[in-house]
Amino acid sequence: MFTRPPITTSPEGIYDFIAQEEEDDFVENYEEISLTYNPNVSLETQGILNCCELLIANYKPDQVKTIADVGCGAGFVINPIKGHQKTALDISLNQLRRVDDDIERIRCSAEDIPLESELFDVVICTDIFEHVLDEFKLIKEVKRILKPGGMLLFACPWKQDLSVYDLPEYKAKFKQYKYLHLRSINEETIDTHFSDMIKKSSTEITVAMSSMLFKPYSIMFFQFIKR
Repeated sequence: MFTRPPITTSPEGIYDFIAQEEEDDFVENYEEISLTYNPNVSLETQGILNCCELLIANYKPDQVKTIADVGCGAGFVINPIKGHQKTALDISLNQLRRVDDDIERIRCSAEDIPLESELFDVVICTDIFEHVLDEFKLIKEVKRILKPGGMLLFACPWKQDLSVYDLPEYKAKFKQYKYLHLRSINEETIDTHFSDMIKKSSTEITVAMSSMLFKPYSIMFFQFIKR
């Protein structure tokens, strides 16, 4: 299954493909963010989970056996999904420790996934596209590990105004990290990256906007099928 052996395996059974000497400021940034862990599921994440569960349950239910969550975070989406062989991938070791231990857990860059091609019936990729350094490599990898006819469940901030991070009131309210959201996403972005896939549905999730203090944005959730 692996295209190369893991560098180490943690005591918790997490396969680690990031060598200590490779832990640059990007990795350190997200390990630092992971320390602010909140065990309460946000409204935004609950909406994403609801979409995932509904679409997985209704898409070829007898054929969906393997599911990967790329950029799984603390496992708020992948943990509750039942009845499948599940794999969770994230760059943060702290976050992977919070994923259920009956799920295969892999620490790696989402732009360089150490897994063979066409392994999964469903790939979940939510709230990560806006974070990675190279979005083209991410999407290439996500498509590569998905089986033909498989389903990609993709969610991202929608038409976010990134100037929010420069607001004095934002800087006064929130801790400043080097890496946050690196790009805004709109229809053109989706067309650029997913024109080779079948777009089955899209859902705009607005439930969390009322709680955003500065320049609220929605989440767009897409269901794609690999040709």
